[in-house]
Amino acid sequence: MVSNDFAATATLGSLSLLYALCLFLYRVGYLLFARAFWLFSASAAIFGCIVFGQPFADLDYLFLPIMTLSFLAFSWKYEPKFLLFFAALPLFLWTVSIYFSLNGSSIFYFGIPRFHPILSLAKSMLDCAL
Repeated sequence: MVSNDFAATATLGSLSLLYALCLFLYRVGYLLFARAFWLFSASAAIFGCIVFGQPFADLDYLFLPIMTLSFLAFSWKYEPKFLLFFAALPLFLWTVSIYFSLNGSSIFYFGIPRFHPILSLAKSMLDCAL
């Protein structure tokens, strides 16, 4: 861990494992389940980052590409229920995060501290250089 930020490292590591699992499911032949798991984990990861991230990071706009990815991942002709569900799921999570003001609210609701912000550009560049 170069940046000494365990929470961010754990988050990115778990996301990498989830996407590796999606790739494994795709390679084994569970194509529909792999695509559904991929879109669900992407929506859940963004929702988790909204709750545990910094309050004014505007991470909720990342739901827009996830909404459009469902139109690329599923067929309107053969899989319309999956397409509509995975297009509506990010919209629902986005609405919940705005309605309940969940942006950076992990300390209020769960008592868990938020992720640390990047302190400075110079420090992050130094960490990348090491």
